[in-house]
Parts: sequence; C-alpha cells; structure tokens
Amino acid sequence: MNHLTFILHEDGAHGWLKVPKDLYNRTNLTVKHISCYSYHDKDNYYLEEDCDATMYLKNLEEQNIKHSLNIVYDGDYSPIRNLPRV
Repeated sequence: MNHLTFILHEDGAHGWLKVPKDLYNRTNLTVKHISCYSYHDKDNYYLEEDCDATMYLKNLEEQNIKHSLNIVYDGDYSPIRNLPRV
C-alpha cells in the first residue's frame, strides 16, 4: 500500500473524501471517531473535508502512505447530502 488514490466530491458549498470502509478500518490508527458532518453508505465513508478528511489524510501521512486526490464536482447540491450521517 504505497500509494492510494481517493475521490474528493465537491458541491457548491462543501466537499467529502470518499474512503472505502474496509480501507479506513485498516489504515486508521489515530482518528477516534467520525463527526456527524460526514456521511456513509454500505461500502464507503464520505469524510467531511474540513475536519474528518484532514485528520484521516494526516493519519496516512504519519504512516508514510502516500495519496492523491481526484476532484469530482457534483454540481450545486451533491447527492452525498442525501446519505445517512455517520
């Protein structure tokens, strides 16, 4: 696991980092919980960009796991906002 690529979904007001739940569980060493500003579906977390995603990516850096982001613009209102909150 030398390099991971994530999708960062953005809409007119906010953004979320899409992380598969199994990957999150294998690589998360320091984040104690995910805030109620993040969302999830059956297989993925959508980590809120300002806090949860930033902490998770910092956690990866501390483990020397490199990552890159592909930004996807979802329009003015992302369908992620319709998912259940964590």
